[in-house]
Amino acid sequence: MEINYENFEKYHEASLKSSAVPKRFWKKLYEKIIEQRFDAGEDFGLAENSEGDKGIPRNRKYKVVVRNEEGIDCQSPESIWLIDHCWTWRDRAEAAKQLQEHENLKQRLEGIFEKENLEKDEILDEIWSWGQVYNICIDGENAAFWYLLDEFGSRIRHHGDPNFVVIPFFCQFYGYSISIMFPKRSLRPYEEVTRDYASGSSKTDDRVIRLYPWVQAKLDASPAAPKKLDEFFEKIADKLKMTLPSLESHMIPEIQPPAKNIKVYAETAQVQKHLTDELFELVPDRSNADILWLQKPVHDFQEQFDQAPHQIVNSFPFEYLMTVKVDLTEMAKRKRKDGETSVHWYSPTYDLLSEASNFIAEFKRREREGLENTWIMKSWNGQRADKTIVTSSLIEILRHRELNQPLVVQKFITNQFTINRRAFHYRYHFFIKSIQPIEAYVVDIVRGLFCPKDFDLEKLYDNGGLLSNDDTDGDYSERMFFEKDFAPMMNELAPGKNIHAAVRAQSTRILRDVLIAAISKDYNPPCVISHYPQSRGFYAADFVLEKSDDGSARPYLLEINFNPSLAAMLSVDPDFMNKVFKTVFCDDKTLLPLIALHA
Repeated sequence: MEINYENFEKYHEASLKSSAVPKRFWKKLYEKIIEQRFDAGEDFGLAENSEGDKGIPRNRKYKVVVRNEEGIDCQSPESIWLIDHCWTWRDRAEAAKQLQEHENLKQRLEGIFEKENLEKDEILDEIWSWGQVYNICIDGENAAFWYLLDEFGSRIRHHGDPNFVVIPFFCQFYGYSISIMFPKRSLRPYEEVTRDYASGSSKTDDRVIRLYPWVQAKLDASPAAPKKLDEFFEKIADKLKMTLPSLESHMIPEIQPPAKNIKVYAETAQVQKHLTDELFELVPDRSNADILWLQKPVHDFQEQFDQAPHQIVNSFPFEYLMTVKVDLTEMAKRKRKDGETSVHWYSPTYDLLSEASNFIAEFKRREREGLENTWIMKSWNGQRADKTIVTSSLIEILRHRELNQPLVVQKFITNQFTINRRAFHYRYHFFIKSIQPIEAYVVDIVRGLFCPKDFDLEKLYDNGGLLSNDDTDGDYSERMFFEKDFAPMMNELAPGKNIHAAVRAQSTRILRDVLIAAISKDYNPPCVISHYPQSRGFYAADFVLEKSDDGSARPYLLEINFNPSLAAMLSVDPDFMNKVFKTVFCDDKTLLPLIALHA
């Protein structure tokens, strides 16, 4: 595009308005960007803080003050300045890599942080007290970029009623980001320049959490987060536009598939390729199908019932109560005892947006008692390991709230069983045939996956040794294990304890607990999974094993997935897809080893 002011305004108007940059500054901003004029040093300078200074953050050596003898006029169109970003990183892993590759970066950071001879891990903890963050949409997904302001910008301190605004600005002319600063009111010579570290947050409770990395205020919160109110589930259901048939479920007859030539509409390539039994016929038209195997869950069951009341579908109303992490956490809360932070089979977990104060209380409790304090942060419904963060830094976790994205933070299981120094998770598939009456089964065949790297808590920036679903090597085949391997593995971990049988029994009990919580008669939809006679659900539950003090194994449920990939199972049993369909949809219980969850 041609670089001129008209195009600058055309391509940046929306972002400038959303950031509330007064239009009187736009022309000067354009000129300074074109000229690459970082001239804040002409009007501002650094001054040393006096001993005992009460400014925020505490114990910083320098502050920014006005050095222009005429002060700063907030109405002047000239009163806008650029601030450079001296470093940008995506996450702790990328930051660690850049520090390893650029020795000069370490020296520069030590200067900004006003500390000497910092180790890499110390820098990786320190950056969260200094960095800022912005989001950019890349390929339809929000991508977070953390950045550090230069030596000047990093010294601007916080104030609840600031005199300046400092915001990131992405210049589409050049494809990079800088920050801009402009005054909210006029300043006198030598007056300190301040900004709001909790900008955009107006609620007092939220501001206390936002500012906690710099001001650790006393919080009146329990380590045990309360159960969410019905309104929480209602809002999610409304957002997803969930509906149920107008007829009561007991008035809707259950439809069985035909005895032969069962027509299947499948949206997944795995089913299209591996459903080969002559009993089934794949059809391209959804309306002609007896069975729908959909990629995503059904939300509008009223429409499904109105259009095709005879069709059997691989989805239950409100099944996300098991498959979305924040909802699964609520199911676990229903099974915990009074005073517990979590039930024994689910590691303490917090909704970072609404339960941060409870999380801080638990983190500080563990810190006071000298307990291990490593946590894992992940999105409510994400499964990608590159979106998952393992850290023992409270500040790093709290700063991620600024992304305003649905995240949960969960106590990381550090005392995991490992084999040849490799951690692993194991998976059981299970399916639900009916809610009323309840009928559900675990497929008694284990599939597991080792981490691609050695388990090492000294390298929290390297997920390859901590998360077995990490996809850095792109090939899972050599890291998989199956049912035939599982019993020998378990017996090798704890000879003479027969933990294989114990692990299987405990895992089954955990899934039964989840199911009972998710269909509890103490709640009504959308707080529980609903019955729909033509619903069937197929899921996968992932577990990790903690080594107890006596050497026994304690399973923890990690997550439950809807419509899981069956690639691993098909690699050892090419007929597995046919067996699943005959079992789930045709009630043939002779093809797979099953454990009843409703017994």
